Amino acid sequence: MQVWSQFPLARYALWLIVGIYSNNFFQLSTKNTYLISLALLVAVFACFTSIYTKYARLATHTGGFIIGIIGLIMGNFLAFNNQKLNNEAHYKHSYENAIGWRGRIADAGSEKDNYFLFEANVEKLFFNDSVSTVTGNVNLYVKKDSSFQMLRYGDVIWVKDRPFPIPPPGNPNEFNYSAYMALHHIHDQQFIDTKQLKLLNHNPRFEILALGYDIRAFFQQKIDQHIQGRQEAAVLSALLLGNKDYLDDRITYAFASAGAMHVLAVSGLHVGIIFLVLNLIFKPLHKVPQGKYIVLALHLVGLWSYAMITGFSPSVLRAVTMFSLVAIANAVSRQSNIYNTIAISAIILLLIEPNFIYYVGFQLSYLAVLGIIFLQPRLYNLWIPKNWLVDKAWQITAVSLAAQLATFPLGLYYFHQFPTYFIVSNLVVIPFITVFLQMGLLFLFTSAISDTIGEAIAFLLEHGLWGLNVFVQWIESLPISLLDWIYVSNSELFLIYGLILAFIGLLYYRNLEWSIPIAALSILFFITQWQRLYKQKEETKIIHYAARNSFAIDFIDKFSATLVTDSVYEKGALPAFQIDPYRLASNLPSTSIQNHNTKVYTKALTPGITAYYWKGFRIIRITDLSKLKLLNPIKCDHLIIGNNALKSPDQLKNLEYRHLIFDETNRLSPALFELAATLPDARILARDGAFIEAH
Repeated sequence: MQVWSQFPLARYALWLIVGIYSNNFFQLSTKNTYLISLALLVAVFACFTSIYTKYARLATHTGGFIIGIIGLIMGNFLAFNNQKLNNEAHYKHSYENAIGWRGRIADAGSEKDNYFLFEANVEKLFFNDSVSTVTGNVNLYVKKDSSFQMLRYGDVIWVKDRPFPIPPPGNPNEFNYSAYMALHHIHDQQFIDTKQLKLLNHNPRFEILALGYDIRAFFQQKIDQHIQGRQEAAVLSALLLGNKDYLDDRITYAFASAGAMHVLAVSGLHVGIIFLVLNLIFKPLHKVPQGKYIVLALHLVGLWSYAMITGFSPSVLRAVTMFSLVAIANAVSRQSNIYNTIAISAIILLLIEPNFIYYVGFQLSYLAVLGIIFLQPRLYNLWIPKNWLVDKAWQITAVSLAAQLATFPLGLYYFHQFPTYFIVSNLVVIPFITVFLQMGLLFLFTSAISDTIGEAIAFLLEHGLWGLNVFVQWIESLPISLLDWIYVSNSELFLIYGLILAFIGLLYYRNLEWSIPIAALSILFFITQWQRLYKQKEETKIIHYAARNSFAIDFIDKFSATLVTDSVYEKGALPAFQIDPYRLASNLPSTSIQNHNTKVYTKALTPGITAYYWKGFRIIRITDLSKLKLLNPIKCDHLIIGNNALKSPDQLKNLEYRHLIFDETNRLSPALFELAATLPDARILARDGAFIEAH
């Protein structure tokens, strides 16, 4: 308890996080509940405080517990009130018959393959005979057009028709994009062309944010103007501005494989470097009267200006908030506890946006910082080299090890991969990124004044970034540079973190009693692994996936799987998103690996009618019914209809089946829904999701 007493804000932050997460299970939905609970807890606290002198320790412990419970209740209440759909004015409560809406662009937008994507605030709904004032955000996709004028933050627009819900995942274990966007308070999307869009005026809600986006666009223009190499310009944009739109898959994969992806996501590393640079620049001002307050003001302006031009991402907000608190503590001559400082930054951000706790970048950022603060000194002290250069290399290595140890379970959980050469890559990447970040900031500001000076710095930057890219790609080319296709479940994630904490306890306290939780957690981890493997060993099933504009059937026998689909879908990127997540969770090979251990026999019965035979199953897929009458009555387990071949139930008189499936080659329409409703055991994959039958 004495150790915990040093970190009161850290304890409160933990209670607040638990409270926010508890909203998934129960909700304190009214202010009365919150106030009554708070008043009761305060009364209990006051009761124990009144007898403090007699029961000092009990009162202290109880008081801390009550403060924690207050944090839990506050977290739950904040999470509930943060759900925008609870607002009666949200557009989703009244948009069914809307013919259009007026709104405001809420971000700088991003470029996709065929569309520009914007987040838009919906402010007015238009009906045939009325207009409603509403709130809420949507994802607006504007089709690329030569006549399209790029929208800016603050543009007021009118859009024809209304948005529609972001669909949930249609396949098992597929990434839930609708839930992900719901965490960002976006539940609907709309795809339009320029004819459905009208720009009314420009009226930003927050001028400082508009200024930040304008500055960011200006700096992006300077990068495009002076950095000729496409990959070098993309890396510099990500490094300085947090703009990853220009990174291609090749360079992203190389950085991920080298364990250096963190340098392309503006976060604590970048803000920390900027903080150190500002310290060096403003150090002489400490000697002038009230210099420490002048330095504080300059620090805050510099840090928050950088946050502004990077779009106030959660990772930057965390780092800027934390370093701002450190700067304030330095100015008032107080030695702050770094854990409490981190906790304050977390509390501030969670009070503003409770959903931050679910953001992957937010989680990784905090865990990396905590790992570095706690573990790096202890790792470094294991060996203190006498050589200056070796010592610096060991310091960087200790930082990399500490950050990786704190974050690798989340990397396995979210990204299913682990970079094996992260220590080697970071020995080179971190020092060079420190230099490139400083040079990059100098380039941005000098190029705004003089293109000649900017050109000179850009020349050095481009060649340096070229060398960095070559090095990262070399690391990626080494054997086993990336261990991937690793699946970790929710329970296994917590078991791994439990093991890490137990090992830290063993090393920190040097007490063999810590070997007991290590052994227990290890056994539990292997039991969960064995259970999943044993379950898969017994499985034989057929899965009809909701494959976009195509059909895809997986025939699964224990640890083997054979995918039947058309060549266009199989060679595209969609199987990696729609099919591989289930295969990964089921210890099956990726769709990129040809697997013929489970045989599927295919036979074309007539043009437009194909049969698939597997382990006693017979599946018939029909894309053209015109030749059906040439066949004898057909019996099958699964009947698949494609390409809108079925127009009437009468066409199925010659067919006998157990399950009827409309694959995603059918065009969705009210007529299709009405037709499916008249047929027994009918399933529309695009609407109902994947169909699974165990053998």
